[in-house]
Amino acid sequence: MLMMKTPKIVIPLVGSLFLIAGCFENKLDANEFVVNDIKLGDSLDEVEENLGIPSNQDSSEINGTEFLSYDYDLVDLIFRENIVVGITSEDEEFETEQGIAIGSDRTTVEEAYEEKKQISDAYGMMVKDGDILLHMMFNEDDVTSIHLSDLDEMADYLEKDFGFDIYTAFEDHTSEMELKPINSSEMIYDYLEESVQKEIEIEDKQGPLTEAETNEMEWYGEMLALSNIEDIEPLVDEAIASADERKSLVEEEQLIMEQSFSIFQEAEAFTEDINDEDAKNYADEFVIIMNNRYDTYEELYDTYLQSIEEDILLYEMVKDEEVELEELQEQHEMVNEMYNEISELNEQFNQLTAEFNDTKLAFYNEAGVLE
Repeated sequence: MLMMKTPKIVIPLVGSLFLIAGCFENKLDANEFVVNDIKLGDSLDEVEENLGIPSNQDSSEINGTEFLSYDYDLVDLIFRENIVVGITSEDEEFETEQGIAIGSDRTTVEEAYEEKKQISDAYGMMVKDGDILLHMMFNEDDVTSIHLSDLDEMADYLEKDFGFDIYTAFEDHTSEMELKPINSSEMIYDYLEESVQKEIEIEDKQGPLTEAETNEMEWYGEMLALSNIEDIEPLVDEAIASADERKSLVEEEQLIMEQSFSIFQEAEAFTEDINDEDAKNYADEFVIIMNNRYDTYEELYDTYLQSIEEDILLYEMVKDEEVELEELQEQHEMVNEMYNEISELNEQFNQLTAEFNDTKLAFYNEAGVLE
Protein backbone atom coordinates (compact mmCIF):
# COMPACT_ATOMS: atom_id res chain seq x y z
CA MET A 1 0.00 0.00 0.00
CA LEU A 2 1.18 3.55 -0.66
CA MET A 3 2.78 5.57 2.04
CA MET A 4 0.65 8.49 3.15
CA LYS A 5 1.84 11.75 1.70
CA THR A 6 2.71 14.30 4.39
CA PRO A 7 0.41 17.33 4.03
CA LYS A 8 2.11 20.62 3.31
CA ILE A 9 1.37 22.64 6.44
CA VAL A 10 2.22 26.32 6.55
CA ILE A 11 3.04 27.36 10.09
CA PRO A 12 0.77 30.38 10.70
CA LEU A 13 2.43 33.77 11.06
CA VAL A 14 0.09 35.84 13.22
CA GLY A 15 -0.57 39.36 11.97
CA SER A 16 -3.11 41.96 10.91
CA LEU A 17 -4.46 42.88 7.49
CA PHE A 18 -3.63 46.31 6.04
CA LEU A 19 -5.36 47.59 2.94
CA ILE A 20 -6.64 50.76 1.34
CA ALA A 21 -9.69 52.20 3.06
CA GLY A 22 -11.83 55.26 2.37
CA CYS A 23 -14.99 56.40 0.62
CA PHE A 24 -15.52 57.16 -3.06
CA GLU A 25 -17.70 60.03 -4.21
CA ASN A 26 -18.94 60.52 -7.72
CA LYS A 27 -17.31 63.90 -8.37
CA LEU A 28 -14.78 63.04 -11.06
CA ASP A 29 -16.51 64.20 -14.24
CA ALA A 30 -14.10 67.12 -14.64
CA ASN A 31 -11.05 64.86 -14.43
CA GLU A 32 -10.82 62.38 -17.26
CA PHE A 33 -7.78 60.23 -16.51
CA VAL A 34 -8.19 57.22 -18.78
CA VAL A 35 -5.88 54.19 -18.53
CA ASN A 36 -6.48 51.31 -20.94
CA ASP A 37 -9.96 52.79 -21.57
CA ILE A 38 -10.67 52.65 -17.80
CA LYS A 39 -11.17 55.65 -15.52
CA LEU A 40 -12.06 56.21 -11.89
CA GLY A 41 -15.77 55.69 -11.36
CA ASP A 42 -16.18 52.99 -14.01
CA SER A 43 -18.18 49.92 -13.03
CA LEU A 44 -16.89 46.38 -12.64
CA ASP A 45 -19.02 45.33 -15.64
CA GLU A 46 -17.45 48.03 -17.82
CA VAL A 47 -13.96 46.92 -16.81
CA GLU A 48 -14.64 43.26 -17.54
CA GLU A 49 -16.19 44.15 -20.89
CA ASN A 50 -13.12 46.19 -21.90
CA LEU A 51 -10.27 44.21 -20.33
CA GLY A 52 -11.76 40.81 -19.50
CA ILE A 53 -11.41 39.03 -16.17
CA PRO A 54 -7.78 38.83 -14.97
CA SER A 55 -6.28 35.60 -13.64
CA ASN A 56 -4.90 37.53 -10.66
CA GLN A 57 -7.61 39.01 -8.44
CA ASP A 58 -8.19 39.31 -4.73
CA SER A 59 -10.83 40.51 -2.28
CA SER A 60 -10.36 41.92 1.21
CA GLU A 61 -12.33 43.63 3.93
CA ILE A 62 -11.23 46.47 6.20
CA ASN A 63 -13.40 48.34 8.68
CA GLY A 64 -16.45 46.59 7.26
CA THR A 65 -15.75 47.69 3.69
CA GLU A 66 -15.19 45.15 0.93
CA PHE A 67 -12.48 45.80 -1.65
CA LEU A 68 -11.72 43.90 -4.83
CA SER A 69 -8.45 44.16 -6.75
CA TYR A 70 -7.92 43.22 -10.40
CA ASP A 71 -4.33 42.96 -11.66
CA TYR A 72 -3.79 43.21 -15.41
CA ASP A 73 -0.49 43.37 -17.33
CA LEU A 74 -0.29 47.16 -17.54
CA VAL A 75 -2.87 48.32 -15.03
CA ASP A 76 -4.03 47.33 -11.53
CA LEU A 77 -7.52 48.30 -10.37
CA ILE A 78 -9.17 48.57 -6.96
CA PHE A 79 -12.98 48.38 -6.65
CA ARG A 80 -15.33 49.32 -3.85
CA GLU A 81 -18.97 48.38 -4.33
CA ASN A 82 -18.05 47.35 -7.91
CA ILE A 83 -16.77 50.84 -8.75
CA VAL A 84 -13.16 51.65 -9.70
CA VAL A 85 -11.66 53.69 -6.86
CA GLY A 86 -7.96 53.24 -7.57
CA ILE A 87 -5.83 52.75 -10.69
CA THR A 88 -2.11 51.96 -10.87
CA SER A 89 -0.53 52.05 -14.31
CA GLU A 90 2.83 51.42 -15.95
CA ASP A 91 1.35 51.89 -19.40
CA GLU A 92 3.62 54.16 -21.45
CA GLU A 93 0.63 55.32 -23.49
CA PHE A 94 -1.12 56.86 -20.47
CA GLU A 95 -0.75 60.64 -20.12
CA THR A 96 -2.37 63.13 -17.74
CA GLU A 97 -3.94 66.36 -18.94
CA GLN A 98 -0.71 68.09 -17.93
CA GLY A 99 1.37 65.82 -20.16
CA ILE A 100 2.82 63.67 -17.40
CA ALA A 101 3.43 60.06 -18.44
CA ILE A 102 5.67 57.10 -17.74
CA GLY A 103 9.18 58.38 -18.44
CA SER A 104 8.47 62.03 -17.55
CA ASP A 105 11.29 63.53 -15.50
CA ARG A 106 10.94 64.92 -11.99
CA THR A 107 11.43 68.54 -13.10
CA THR A 108 8.53 68.27 -15.57
CA VAL A 109 6.27 66.93 -12.81
CA GLU A 110 7.26 69.72 -10.43
CA GLU A 111 6.59 72.37 -13.06
CA ALA A 112 3.23 70.85 -14.05
CA TYR A 113 1.66 70.74 -10.59
CA GLU A 114 1.45 73.49 -8.03
CA GLU A 115 0.10 71.28 -5.24
CA LYS A 116 2.66 68.56 -4.65
CA LYS A 117 4.46 66.78 -1.85
CA GLN A 118 7.79 65.02 -2.10
CA ILE A 119 7.56 61.99 0.18
CA SER A 120 10.94 60.30 -0.11
CA ASP A 121 13.18 58.77 -2.70
CA ALA A 122 11.54 55.43 -1.92
CA TYR A 123 7.97 56.70 -2.34
CA GLY A 124 8.32 59.36 -4.95
CA MET A 125 5.92 62.27 -5.18
CA MET A 126 2.22 62.93 -4.69
CA VAL A 127 0.41 65.68 -6.56
CA LYS A 128 -3.17 66.91 -6.50
CA ASP A 129 -5.12 67.69 -9.65
CA GLY A 130 -8.64 68.73 -8.72
CA ASP A 131 -10.22 65.81 -6.88
CA ILE A 132 -7.63 63.38 -8.23
CA LEU A 133 -4.54 62.37 -6.33
CA LEU A 134 -1.58 61.10 -8.36
CA HIS A 135 1.14 59.14 -6.62
CA MET A 136 4.21 58.80 -8.84
CA MET A 137 7.15 56.47 -8.35
CA PHE A 138 10.53 57.42 -9.82
CA ASN A 139 13.57 55.52 -11.00
CA GLU A 140 16.19 58.17 -10.34
CA ASP A 141 14.43 61.13 -11.99
CA ASP A 142 11.99 59.40 -14.35
CA VAL A 143 8.41 58.37 -13.57
CA THR A 144 8.04 54.56 -13.60
CA SER A 145 4.44 54.18 -12.38
CA ILE A 146 1.43 56.35 -11.61
CA HIS A 147 -1.34 55.63 -9.13
CA LEU A 148 -4.62 57.52 -9.56
CA SER A 149 -7.26 57.83 -6.87
CA ASP A 150 -10.06 59.99 -5.64
CA LEU A 151 -8.57 62.22 -2.90
CA ASP A 152 -11.07 61.04 -0.29
CA GLU A 153 -10.47 57.42 -1.20
CA MET A 154 -6.76 57.68 -0.42
CA ALA A 155 -6.99 59.70 2.78
CA ASP A 156 -7.00 56.91 5.39
CA TYR A 157 -4.49 54.83 3.44
CA LEU A 158 -1.99 57.66 3.18
CA GLU A 159 -2.31 58.56 6.83
CA LYS A 160 -1.35 55.01 7.82
CA ASP A 161 1.18 54.30 5.12
CA PHE A 162 3.04 57.62 5.03
CA GLY A 163 2.36 59.10 8.45
CA PHE A 164 0.58 62.32 7.51
CA ASP A 165 -2.89 63.72 7.01
CA ILE A 166 -3.45 64.11 3.28
CA TYR A 167 -5.99 66.90 3.77
CA THR A 168 -3.59 68.94 5.89
CA ALA A 169 -0.84 68.30 3.40
CA PHE A 170 -2.82 69.71 0.49
CA GLU A 171 -5.31 72.16 1.96
CA ASP A 172 -2.68 74.90 1.78
CA HIS A 173 0.31 74.16 -0.40
CA THR A 174 2.10 77.24 0.97
CA SER A 175 2.00 75.91 4.54
CA GLU A 176 5.25 75.04 6.29
CA MET A 177 3.96 71.69 7.52
CA GLU A 178 6.65 69.02 7.28
CA LEU A 179 5.83 65.43 6.59
CA LYS A 180 6.76 62.94 9.27
CA PRO A 181 9.75 60.85 8.20
CA ILE A 182 8.91 57.34 7.07
CA ASN A 183 9.60 54.74 9.75
CA SER A 184 11.10 51.91 7.73
CA SER A 185 10.69 49.42 10.57
CA GLU A 186 6.97 50.16 10.83
CA MET A 187 6.59 49.84 7.07
CA ILE A 188 8.34 46.45 7.23
CA TYR A 189 5.98 45.41 10.02
CA ASP A 190 2.90 46.39 8.00
CA TYR A 191 3.98 44.53 4.87
CA LEU A 192 5.12 41.43 6.77
CA GLU A 193 1.81 41.16 8.57
CA GLU A 194 -0.12 41.70 5.34
CA SER A 195 1.93 38.90 3.82
CA VAL A 196 1.05 36.73 6.80
CA GLN A 197 -2.67 37.28 6.40
CA LYS A 198 -2.49 36.38 2.73
CA GLU A 199 -0.66 33.14 3.51
CA ILE A 200 -3.16 32.09 6.18
CA GLU A 201 -5.66 31.57 3.34
CA ILE A 202 -3.73 28.37 2.57
CA GLU A 203 -5.17 26.74 5.68
CA ASP A 204 -8.49 26.26 3.87
CA LYS A 205 -6.73 24.00 1.34
CA GLN A 206 -5.08 21.69 3.85
CA GLY A 207 -8.16 19.79 5.03
CA PRO A 208 -9.42 18.87 1.55
CA LEU A 209 -5.88 17.90 0.46
CA THR A 210 -5.37 15.56 3.41
CA GLU A 211 -8.83 14.03 2.96
CA ALA A 212 -8.18 13.39 -0.75
CA GLU A 213 -4.81 11.78 -0.03
CA THR A 214 -6.35 9.51 2.61
CA ASN A 215 -9.19 8.48 0.29
CA GLU A 216 -6.79 7.64 -2.50
CA MET A 217 -4.72 5.47 -0.17
CA GLU A 218 -7.80 3.51 0.78
CA TRP A 219 -8.99 3.16 -2.82
CA TYR A 220 -5.55 2.01 -3.91
CA GLY A 221 -5.48 -0.64 -1.21
CA GLU A 222 -8.90 -1.85 -2.34
CA MET A 223 -7.73 -1.98 -5.97
CA LEU A 224 -4.85 -4.28 -5.07
CA ALA A 225 -7.17 -6.59 -3.13
CA LEU A 226 -9.51 -7.06 -6.12
CA SER A 227 -9.01 -9.29 -9.13
CA ASN A 228 -12.00 -8.33 -11.29
CA ILE A 229 -11.23 -5.39 -13.59
CA GLU A 230 -14.90 -4.34 -13.60
CA ASP A 231 -14.67 -3.88 -9.81
CA ILE A 232 -11.34 -2.08 -10.02
CA GLU A 233 -12.27 0.49 -12.68
CA PRO A 234 -14.74 2.53 -10.54
CA LEU A 235 -12.11 2.88 -7.81
CA VAL A 236 -9.52 3.96 -10.37
CA ASP A 237 -11.89 6.60 -11.75
CA GLU A 238 -12.56 7.98 -8.25
CA ALA A 239 -8.85 8.04 -7.42
CA ILE A 240 -7.97 9.89 -10.64
CA ALA A 241 -10.74 12.43 -10.09
CA SER A 242 -9.44 12.97 -6.55
CA ALA A 243 -5.88 13.42 -7.83
CA ASP A 244 -7.08 16.03 -10.34
CA GLU A 245 -8.84 17.88 -7.51
CA ARG A 246 -5.62 17.85 -5.49
CA LYS A 247 -3.84 19.39 -8.44
CA SER A 248 -6.35 22.26 -8.52
CA LEU A 249 -5.99 22.79 -4.77
CA VAL A 250 -2.21 22.97 -4.81
CA GLU A 251 -2.27 25.33 -7.80
CA GLU A 252 -4.57 27.64 -5.80
CA GLU A 253 -2.21 27.32 -2.85
CA GLN A 254 0.81 28.17 -4.99
CA LEU A 255 -0.91 31.35 -6.23
CA ILE A 256 -1.51 32.42 -2.62
CA MET A 257 2.13 31.77 -1.75
CA GLU A 258 3.22 33.77 -4.78
CA GLN A 259 1.06 36.72 -3.73
CA SER A 260 2.30 36.49 -0.14
CA PHE A 261 5.92 36.48 -1.26
CA SER A 262 5.29 39.47 -3.53
CA ILE A 263 3.99 41.42 -0.53
CA PHE A 264 7.02 40.30 1.48
CA GLN A 265 9.28 41.77 -1.19
CA GLU A 266 7.65 45.14 -0.53
CA ALA A 267 8.88 44.84 3.06
CA GLU A 268 12.32 43.75 1.88
CA ALA A 269 12.72 47.03 -0.02
CA PHE A 270 12.73 48.96 3.30
CA THR A 271 15.43 46.94 5.02
CA GLU A 272 18.19 49.06 3.48
CA ASP A 273 16.86 52.13 5.31
CA ILE A 274 17.12 50.69 8.84
CA ASN A 275 19.57 52.69 10.96
CA ASP A 276 19.75 50.49 14.06
CA GLU A 277 22.57 48.00 13.48
CA ASP A 278 21.07 45.13 15.49
CA ALA A 279 17.64 45.57 13.90
CA LYS A 280 19.29 45.72 10.47
CA ASN A 281 21.10 42.45 11.14
CA TYR A 282 17.83 40.73 12.08
CA ALA A 283 16.14 42.17 8.98
CA ASP A 284 18.93 40.96 6.70
CA GLU A 285 18.68 37.53 8.32
CA PHE A 286 14.92 37.13 7.87
CA VAL A 287 15.22 38.25 4.23
CA ILE A 288 17.67 35.40 3.58
CA ILE A 289 15.48 32.93 5.45
CA MET A 290 12.30 33.95 3.64
CA ASN A 291 13.93 33.75 0.22
CA ASN A 292 15.19 30.25 1.04
CA ARG A 293 11.74 29.37 2.37
CA TYR A 294 10.04 30.47 -0.84
CA ASP A 295 12.58 28.58 -2.99
CA THR A 296 11.91 25.48 -0.88
CA TYR A 297 8.18 25.90 -1.32
CA GLU A 298 8.55 26.16 -5.10
CA GLU A 299 10.56 22.93 -5.11
CA LEU A 300 7.93 21.32 -2.87
CA TYR A 301 5.13 22.52 -5.16
CA ASP A 302 6.83 21.20 -8.32
CA THR A 303 7.55 17.84 -6.69
CA TYR A 304 3.99 17.52 -5.42
CA LEU A 305 2.55 18.21 -8.87
CA GLN A 306 4.88 15.64 -10.37
CA SER A 307 3.83 13.11 -7.72
CA ILE A 308 0.18 13.60 -8.69
CA GLU A 309 1.00 12.69 -12.27
CA GLU A 310 2.82 9.59 -11.05
CA ASP A 311 -0.16 8.70 -8.83
CA ILE A 312 -2.51 8.90 -11.79
CA LEU A 313 -0.19 6.72 -13.87
CA LEU A 314 -0.10 4.17 -11.04
CA TYR A 315 -3.90 4.05 -10.79
CA GLU A 316 -4.21 3.57 -14.55
CA MET A 317 -1.66 0.74 -14.48
CA VAL A 318 -3.68 -1.15 -11.85
CA LYS A 319 -6.64 -1.56 -14.21
CA ASP A 320 -4.44 -2.39 -17.24
CA GLU A 321 -4.62 -6.17 -17.65
CA GLU A 322 -1.49 -6.18 -19.81
CA VAL A 323 0.76 -4.52 -17.21
CA GLU A 324 3.37 -6.82 -15.71
CA LEU A 325 3.57 -7.10 -11.94
CA GLU A 326 7.19 -5.95 -12.08
CA GLU A 327 6.19 -2.73 -13.90
CA LEU A 328 3.49 -2.03 -11.33
CA GLN A 329 5.96 -2.59 -8.50
CA GLU A 330 8.48 -0.20 -10.07
CA GLN A 331 5.85 2.52 -10.38
CA HIS A 332 4.72 1.91 -6.80
CA GLU A 333 8.30 2.33 -5.58
CA MET A 334 8.77 5.51 -7.62
CA VAL A 335 5.66 7.04 -6.04
CA ASN A 336 6.89 6.16 -2.56
CA GLU A 337 10.28 7.71 -3.27
CA MET A 338 8.56 10.93 -4.31
CA TYR A 339 6.49 10.87 -1.12
CA ASN A 340 9.71 10.63 0.88
CA GLU A 341 11.12 13.60 -1.02
CA ILE A 342 7.94 15.59 -0.37
CA SER A 343 8.13 14.76 3.33
CA GLU A 344 11.74 15.98 3.52
CA LEU A 345 10.96 19.21 1.66
CA ASN A 346 7.94 19.79 3.86
CA GLU A 347 10.07 19.39 6.98
CA GLN A 348 12.64 21.80 5.57
CA PHE A 349 9.93 24.31 4.71
CA ASN A 350 8.41 24.21 8.18
CA GLN A 351 11.85 24.56 9.78
CA LEU A 352 12.51 27.69 7.72
CA THR A 353 9.08 29.00 8.70
CA ALA A 354 9.93 28.57 12.39
CA GLU A 355 13.29 30.30 11.88
CA PHE A 356 11.61 33.16 10.07
CA ASN A 357 9.07 33.61 12.88
CA ASP A 358 11.82 33.74 15.50
CA THR A 359 13.96 36.20 13.55
CA LYS A 360 10.98 38.36 12.64
CA LEU A 361 9.96 38.61 16.31
CA ALA A 362 13.54 39.49 17.29
CA PHE A 363 13.50 42.24 14.66
CA TYR A 364 10.16 43.57 15.93
CA ASN A 365 11.49 43.74 19.48
CA GLU A 366 14.79 45.35 18.49
CA ALA A 367 13.09 47.86 16.19
CA GLY A 368 10.45 48.71 18.80
CA VAL A 369 7.46 48.18 16.56
CA LEU A 370 5.56 46.04 19.09
CA GLU A 371 3.49 47.83 21.70
